[in-house]
Amino acid sequence: MRSGRLPMAILACLASAGSVGCADLKSAGRTIGHTTRDVTRDIGHATRDVTRDIGHATRDAAKDLTMAPNPRLTRTAPRPP
Repeated sequence: MRSGRLPMAILACLASAGSVGCADLKSAGRTIGHTTRDVTRDIGHATRDVTRDIGHATRDAAKDLTMAPNPRLTRTAPRPP
């Protein structure tokens, strides 16, 4: 009967040691996950802001081009002979 208790004690020690290791792995996984989430959000927001700035600059440049007269396209009255 004594030989049956020793494997159970070893199994109990391994299980308790494994649960501490699992908590460390869970904490590390959570840290990695939250860091990845935060970095991805920052990259997404920066991309959105740059895209918006490019869009506004393009819109303003196009508006300036349509407002400025092009001398090659303006017609002048023909000179009388």
